[in-house]
Amino acid sequence: MRQHYSFRRERLRRSSLANRCPICDGTGCGQSEGFVLCFRVQDGSIKQANSGAWLHTNINVERVPFERRIETPLASIERRNLVYATMLDALSLNQKHGEHLANARRLSNATIIKAGFRSVPNRFRGDAIAAALSHRFELKGVPGFWRKAGQWVMRFAGCDGFYIPIRNAVGQIEALQIRSFRGDSKYLLVSSSDLPDGVSSGAPAHFTGHPCATVIVTEGALKAEVIAEAKRRRNESDYTIGLVAVGSFSDSFGANLRRICPFIRTVELAFDADWQTNDKVQMQMRRLAASVKSAGLALKVLTWKSEAKGFDDELLRGER
Repeated sequence: MRQHYSFRRERLRRSSLANRCPICDGTGCGQSEGFVLCFRVQDGSIKQANSGAWLHTNINVERVPFERRIETPLASIERRNLVYATMLDALSLNQKHGEHLANARRLSNATIIKAGFRSVPNRFRGDAIAAALSHRFELKGVPGFWRKAGQWVMRFAGCDGFYIPIRNAVGQIEALQIRSFRGDSKYLLVSSSDLPDGVSSGAPAHFTGHPCATVIVTEGALKAEVIAEAKRRRNESDYTIGLVAVGSFSDSFGANLRRICPFIRTVELAFDADWQTNDKVQMQMRRLAASVKSAGLALKVLTWKSEAKGFDDELLRGER
């Protein structure tokens, strides 16, 4: 039987662009003085955290000094939603990012507006928005904001990319992700857990489309939006969930889904086609399947015969 381990949040430090994960060289993984919780690379042992990350111990790498601190409590979903919605209202979508969404992703103006995509502001504009927000809301506990020299600032301001709001089943913005066009990391979760008065965003799933008995589960909020719209153009069920990563779900995923969406009967899993040759992804699929089935839900794995990488690519390929 696979063992799962829980770790107190204050012991972990999220990997960032400045302090990358020593296992996968990515961001978002958890680091501490004696171990690393990596979401991308499976350890040869069976040690796995409840988050789905793999526990790597005895890592002989040079680290940024680890400072223990008390983790800032995450703000309520109501406050996060209000802060993020107000922030996005103050921003716009530039031409480059808009063309990417419309042409490469085939998203309509209606979906682009409804989803709330906005370009990340430059540093000066970002800090000005953070300062203005701090006069209206308590920013402590809202991921992506932190206090620099006593002033609230916005993390990742200046990044060439656009925000992807991650919404829960009732449409509230739980977190933000950035589709970046510069650097090694294409997608960045807007978190500030390693900064003064900052907090982790966690890895919430994104819900989009019209609730129905069948839901598609894929990897990525943006990919979920593309799939949902492509399905709508076919007059098919479009309810879609985008996970942050293939392993970013707990073992209670199925039970939680059944609780918040009691109308769901079937989960259709649409991971990228390379799962068929990727043992690590297959392991996560088996884990998700067990969670879904234990909740009394049916599971179907979607496959396609073309060379399209993802289900979104397959749907768009059929339109060209």
